[in-house]
This record gives sequence, structure tokens and C-alpha cells, in this order.
Amino acid sequence: MENGKKKLLVVLAAILALAALVGGCHPHLEAGVDAEPQAESQANEREMVCEEINPYSCVSVEEGFEVTFYSRTNKKFFSECYPQEPVISQVADHIFEVSISVGSPAAYIFYVDIENGELSETFFNPLFFGKCCVAYMEDGQLVLRDIFNKDLLYMTISRDFTRTANPMSAIISIEIQDGGDVVLSYYKGENFEETSEVITI
Repeated sequence: MENGKKKLLVVLAAILALAALVGGCHPHLEAGVDAEPQAESQANEREMVCEEINPYSCVSVEEGFEVTFYSRTNKKFFSECYPQEPVISQVADHIFEVSISVGSPAAYIFYVDIENGELSETFFNPLFFGKCCVAYMEDGQLVLRDIFNKDLLYMTISRDFTRTANPMSAIISIEIQDGGDVVLSYYKGENFEETSEVITI
């Protein structure tokens, strides 16, 4: 009888030891279950960080201000110093405008395409319109052109534009219609007569 009790105690001890072993492993099993969502969360955090990378920087340096642009893959493709701080703004999904003022209302402006790593020519007081076009005055004529490739669009328009200190102040707005034509609104003559017309391009 006494031997039976001893055997029973040994069996119970073995069962308790096995339960403790399984219980000790259980938290690790739970950690393994949670590992996949945690890895997914970390991946999402990395993706968010990548999306929040600023495509440009403008920092104060000894020479003035250094402007640097980065591509979608965070590769630097442009860096230049300017004596005064430029004004940088996003005008389209992947196009940024860099404006260097030379006194109101005059500014030299160029555009940066971070999608293709392209830089435009520099324009004087241009007006951005559409998705990738600018308008500016040259020799009394209004020029409409594609920012990066004038083979796609380049045309000049001669009208009796009102003479102003900044010639582009005579232009009220330029809008592209669904069919591709342009609605040009401007001030005409000495009396600032407001005029609108459709331009076929």
C-alpha cells in the first residue's frame, strides 16, 4: 500500500513537472503568434518613414543657402547654393517650383521634376498652368510652353496686353479645357479692360 502511494506521488510529480515545462513554453508560443503582426507593423512604419522623406532640403551654409533635391528613390540629383533663401513650393504631383527673388515683383524661377530627375530652364516671372506648362512674357508677347520640353508645346500670343510694371500682371488666368484648348483671361489696353478668349493649341 505504501509502495502504491509512493508510485502515485512519483506520477503526480512527473505530471506537475511536465505541466510546468509546457507552461514555461507557452509565452514563447504566444510571442511567436504575435511576431507576424509585429513584423508587419514595423514594415508599415518603415514605409511611412519612406513616404515622409522630404524630396528637397534648403539649409543655411557659409555661402548662403544650399538647395538639394532628391528623386523618388531618395537619390540626390541636384544641389546648388544661392546668396538668399529661395522660395520652394510644390505645383504638381512631382513638380516643384524654385523661386529666387530679385526684388518685388521680379523673380527668376525654375522647376524640378523629382520623378524623372529633370531641371527646367530658368524663366522670368512665369505663371504655372495645367499639369506641366508655364506662361511668361517675352518681347511683349505671351509665351505658352511645356516646362521641360518645348517640342511638346511652344507658342506665342500677341495682344494689346495692359502695360504693367510686371508684364505678367496683365494675365488674369490661364486654364486648360478638357479638349486641350486654353482659356486666356487678361487685361487689355490702358483701361484694364477684362477680356477672355479661347486659344487653340
